[in-house]
Amino acid sequence: MREDKANPKLQAIIGITVAIIGCIGAILAAIIGILPDFLAPEPLYTLVPQVQTPVDYPEESETSVALVNPTSPAPTNTSAPIPTKTFTPSPTPEPIQSTSTPTPMPSTFTPTPMPPTSTPTAEPQTSENHMKSLGEGYSLNGVSLTLEDYRVYSSDIGLWFVVKNESSGSMIIRYQNSHFELYDDTGRQYDHDVSCEYDTKQRQLEIGDAVTLRPANGGCDFDIIGEFDGVISQDASYLIVKVSKFMDLQDMQWRIDLMPPASTAQNPSPGEILLLKEGFSANGVSLTLEDYRVYSSDIGLWFVVKNESSGSMIIRYQNSHFELYDDT
Repeated sequence: MREDKANPKLQAIIGITVAIIGCIGAILAAIIGILPDFLAPEPLYTLVPQVQTPVDYPEESETSVALVNPTSPAPTNTSAPIPTKTFTPSPTPEPIQSTSTPTPMPSTFTPTPMPPTSTPTAEPQTSENHMKSLGEGYSLNGVSLTLEDYRVYSSDIGLWFVVKNESSGSMIIRYQNSHFELYDDTGRQYDHDVSCEYDTKQRQLEIGDAVTLRPANGGCDFDIIGEFDGVISQDASYLIVKVSKFMDLQDMQWRIDLMPPASTAQNPSPGEILLLKEGFSANGVSLTLEDYRVYSSDIGLWFVVKNESSGSMIIRYQNSHFELYDDT
């Protein structure tokens, strides 16, 4: 009785197992059947022109393109043969070599050289040759300015100018002290000792009137332009007076020679020893030992310096250049 009951169960399990195995086999068979087509390369298609000739219009033709699978047999058209047109590439034409040499055309036009254009001459820079001398002046638009005189003191220098109304009517003269400058030929500039340096000063001048601008302490008054401080450099040969602006006048310069032009050599020669009251001279200047005194603890010397030239002269010297020795 137990064997009869067990057999139906066993038979059911075996039946289910066989059914499962059968399904798996069917799936594998389907996969194996599909796999070759799936793995096969995609068929290539060739463009083949196909000419179709319509029946109703034999004189016209139409070109169409058909896709042909090279792996499958071409379709058979039993109605009419399809002509196939083969395209053959045309050969590349060889470049044509030119054997003729172009003859240059003779030049029949000869350009005439243009005459050189005139180059404007640059204005020369202001130099000592373009400076005015003492007593000379500049004028423009009825106003003249002249450097009339100068004085050299122990520690400063004074300048005198004359401004004049040369127009045909009354005129208001205006200027600033800051426009007056003093230099020497070594490039040194002398300090301008003046008040109201940048203030504009003014005065009315009638026809023919003239005013002297003079050095003095201050500078706020119309006719006071102050003084220039300093001792003139020993290496300087001349002073340069510059007025950068005065009314419409601009960039005016004067030259004041400190020494006359060198004309004579030193006499006696340098290094010679002279007696009391004898002297040396050169270029219009003489220096003579005039006297001496011996005191209990010091010695005094008297010299005479003289301007023997034909003009004014600025005498400059240093105390350090005087020395005293004895024969021991």
